[in-house]
Amino acid sequence: MANIQKGFSLVELMIAITLGLVLMAGVLQMFIGSKAAYTNQRAVASVQESGRLALEFMTRDIRMAGYMGCASRSIGSIESTIKGTNFQFDMLDETLVPDVFALDAIHGFTAEPAGYDLSPDPLPDTDLFVVTLARNADVSLTKDKEAANFFTTLNVSEAGACPNGDARLDGLCTNDILLVTDCKKARIFHATKVDNASGEIKINHDGSGTPGNFPTSWGGASSPDDHFKDGAQILKMERVIYYLATGRSGRPSLWQHVGGVSLEILEGVEDMAITYGRDTNGDKVPDTYNTAAEINSAGATTWLAVSSVRLQLLVQSTDDNVVPEKQVYSFAGSDPKKAADLRLRQIFVSTVGIRSRLD
Repeated sequence: MANIQKGFSLVELMIAITLGLVLMAGVLQMFIGSKAAYTNQRAVASVQESGRLALEFMTRDIRMAGYMGCASRSIGSIESTIKGTNFQFDMLDETLVPDVFALDAIHGFTAEPAGYDLSPDPLPDTDLFVVTLARNADVSLTKDKEAANFFTTLNVSEAGACPNGDARLDGLCTNDILLVTDCKKARIFHATKVDNASGEIKINHDGSGTPGNFPTSWGGASSPDDHFKDGAQILKMERVIYYLATGRSGRPSLWQHVGGVSLEILEGVEDMAITYGRDTNGDKVPDTYNTAAEINSAGATTWLAVSSVRLQLLVQSTDDNVVPEKQVYSFAGSDPKKAADLRLRQIFVSTVGIRSRLD
């Protein structure tokens, strides 16, 4: 009886292996293509989200720059009792009218302003700006009967919420910089002590602490011209700095500095260029956009004519090897530049009006 051999010949095996390799190569190619598409889409989404959030954070504060509650820049009388000329607390700019001051709503820089100790240091050759505004607390004056104290009704007490561990009373803490206004006049002062006085908030404005106040006694029956009537607003003043610095990941990030604390808010913001819209004919409409250096060269009071801000951001993806070749881009009117890596980059531009300057 003849033997019947079963199985595959060598040729058949080689053909099968070859077909298998072709199929595997196709599957692998599809996988690589899908992964590349996913990586690119994720990078695009991440960059767009970072750019959108960065503009949203800065836009919110720029719009409110110079806000003083019911006071406006046309009230004719805004003063400060804060001692010293440190930029951190010197919130007023002298206008063209002698002895009349206005709130330093926005100010741009190309280096860290004197009087601040930003940590980490700003990235070289990147713009930064400072916004001054009133917010976070809005309480009404109930008594102005003592020359060194204000009183207001206590509604909310947050235990241990202040930087020194004290309770935060209606959003107010000791050492806050505050604004009091009755819509006809306004004064910025240092709250040297904020405490609970039998159900009332007692706000002291003496000369103690840093920076302290001078004069230390004003208002009440002793100084009727400095008296703020019951119902006057008390708001918290803040100076907010937006700047670029190296983040915790070692890559550039957008940072916000407020209340002496710097916070990394968005990773991947590589560059920031800012120009300021200036009203040159008094119609409250920006006529020209200038850099901070150009406005400074025109005189310090020129900042009072700034009514809008144009933001330009260069945002990079968090992942490298996203694009097939190094991008070539032009940022803020510069010559075309080739990126040093394979990260995805996108430019965002937005123009924001300052509400207190457009009214």
